Amino acid sequence: MPGTQPREVLKRRPWRTSEVESGPRPAFVKRFHDARFPGRAVGRWRDRRRARREARRLTALAAAGVPVPRVLGVAETAGGVELRLELLESARPVSTALAAGLAAGRAIEGPGLARALGTLLARLHAAGFAHGDLHAGNALLDGQGRAWIVDAAAIRAATPARVARDLVRAAAAARETSSPRFRARFLLAYLAAAGDARRSEASALAEALEAAGRLERRARVAAESDRWLRASGAVAPHREPGLVLWFPTTLGPASALAAARATLAGAGSSAYRVVHGRRARGAWLAQARLVEHGIPAAQPLAFVERPRRVAVFAQPRGARAPRDGSASDARALGALAGALFDRGLCLGAPAAAIGADGRAHALPGAGLVGAPSVARALRPWRAGFGTDWTRAPGFAAAFATAQRGSRVQREAVHAALARAIELHAPPHRQA
Repeated sequence: MPGTQPREVLKRRPWRTSEVESGPRPAFVKRFHDARFPGRAVGRWRDRRRARREARRLTALAAAGVPVPRVLGVAETAGGVELRLELLESARPVSTALAAGLAAGRAIEGPGLARALGTLLARLHAAGFAHGDLHAGNALLDGQGRAWIVDAAAIRAATPARVARDLVRAAAAARETSSPRFRARFLLAYLAAAGDARRSEASALAEALEAAGRLERRARVAAESDRWLRASGAVAPHREPGLVLWFPTTLGPASALAAARATLAGAGSSAYRVVHGRRARGAWLAQARLVEHGIPAAQPLAFVERPRRVAVFAQPRGARAPRDGSASDARALGALAGALFDRGLCLGAPAAAIGADGRAHALPGAGLVGAPSVARALRPWRAGFGTDWTRAPGFAAAFATAQRGSRVQREAVHAALARAIELHAPPHRQA
């Protein structure tokens, strides 16, 4: 019977849990459990409404020929309202494929995946729908290389504005896990499948999409950074008498509790970096933004609200100060500065450490500010750690390499970088 077979939890959120149920009738299960009104009739009503609404939307997409898993039914259980879907064997989230490329040290460029995703989005729009929340976690890739939509919660009727928004959000969501070539291939596949007459303008459209995607990604991460201080997919609360804290869901409570208790007891440790008082909240949210952007940084461990406000971070392993004259350290700092600028950011002060992995990690307390120009992005590093790192061999090249935009955009950054460094060159002395 449904609900009695063994299950594997794939993702747990305050409002929904995704599971795979094995047995004679395997299924993908979305279990809705309202976090705002748990155990109350209004909460159960909201869960039932969300499950049935998504079931209707998936059924409508299937009828229009859009690849989605078949709806098996909606059922109420003690743990919430469940939406049961066909389990797509051998399928994996697109986000897993993109993450595998990053783990191998390269941004993915696979033409097959780009073509599958572009074709999928074109079919969705041709059927008269816009997705509304398109990212790599909402699509699956099966063993035959076909892409499927698995989340229809935000599906709406397509309008020109919503169609454009889908394209921008797709580019933004994949910007830090894929290469510019991959995103250009995605756009080409979309235009071809949609029969769009603008295929001859693909290069110009790709440039515009890259620029819009960069802005969208930065804005979205900034807007959602507050989820690191409320029950969400990013953090969860821990409460006990005299202690209230938030910890990252990827780490679990054990390491957060150990760090918080050691800090509150005054037991200093080289394993942690700590920010107290009024600056704690800002430091916590700034490091969270860096983590969301995939930038090397001291990892958030615990944000303590009671008995006093403290933010605790994991010290990068083997952390040390940059060494003056070190070419490898200059490259590491250049890569960090370049990655920050690529996301439209820079540090308020040159707070970074070189880790055992050879990368420069941003440290808490410096703050994040916008970087509207290359010159502004270089400012913290001109006198950082007592030297002008921007003129150190390897810094500029690493800064330029860290850019994830199109070739034209990377060339523009390279030219601006050369001008900014030359502008601050020390005057030549005449004999």
